[in-house]
Amino acid sequence: MSFLKSIDKLRGIIANLYRQPVLMEKTDILPALAGVDLKLTVDNVFGWLKMA
Repeated sequence: MSFLKSIDKLRGIIANLYRQPVLMEKTDILPALAGVDLKLTVDNVFGWLKMA
């Protein structure tokens, strides 16, 4: 589970049931499912949201 914290500052929070939340910024690579070769950054996600 994750949610976006601030579009202006390009920050998001990644939450996991068994770990502390993690603040991710700009060029940080976001976690993906095991076995999935996907490299998304916070910049990528916010860029897509700004286009919509």
